[in-house]
Amino acid sequence: PGSARAMPAAALAYGGRLRVAGVQKKKAAPPLGSGKPKLTRQGQNAYHTALCIATCSNGKPCSHMACGIVPGTDGKNANAASAVPYCAQHMRNGDSGAVKAIPHPTNKHIGRILIATRDLPKGYRFAYWGTRGRWTPKGENAEFAMEFKPNCGVIDPTPHGGSLMQCAGHPGPDEARNLAWGDESFGTRYDDVVGRELRLCQPVPKGHQVVLNYGADWMKTRPGIPYSNIGTAKYPAPPAARLVRAAGRAALGQVNGTDNASKKQGSGKGKEN
Repeated sequence: PGSARAMPAAALAYGGRLRVAGVQKKKAAPPLGSGKPKLTRQGQNAYHTALCIATCSNGKPCSHMACGIVPGTDGKNANAASAVPYCAQHMRNGDSGAVKAIPHPTNKHIGRILIATRDLPKGYRFAYWGTRGRWTPKGENAEFAMEFKPNCGVIDPTPHGGSLMQCAGHPGPDEARNLAWGDESFGTRYDDVVGRELRLCQPVPKGHQVVLNYGADWMKTRPGIPYSNIGTAKYPAPPAARLVRAAGRAALGQVNGTDNASKKQGSGKGKEN
């Protein structure tokens, strides 16, 4: 499983390293599983509820306990992934109510891409998760490895088909990301399966791609892979900021041109009268 193009460890700090404990003060979260389940503004279960953060195709949050914990079994973990905030089903299948992984329809070098299966709001959370291990530059899955925490190993998602974030595409020269690293990490340096938070930094319409920037040097170290846009007519990717600005200037120019033409017509009519 996983994309044909990978994410090198050197590029994993894109968006900033995880914040060091104590640098930023946060309000203490309620005890795990306490109180009535609370939702985020994006309609996901809050972490402190101990419920799965995935959502269904209708946008409703998953009702199962995270990490495969089976109710009534004294916290026994069904999949030995005690920290990842997904239930056993969503660890097997990924957050399929929000995204799906498909092969790129026109460019085999890109591998698989992530498509939003419904309109997703800004701030929607995912987990990039996998098996924790040592960073070995010449390892079989080295390019897929994501830094977990400093001096705590890396995350290898490749053994887990349900870890869909490994399929997020890298933006082309005329494109931008819409997915960024969050502040949360899931697990400790002693856990076998760990993860890191990813959040959408802009809304993603249904059918559009979920895109993660692998880092400025990613394409430079892969001369054999053509650097091209990953968006298609059917599966668009976010345009680069310079293109958005250019489109805005063009639209403003058209509005100004229309206004000027209207003024000229108005002034001409005045002279005739």
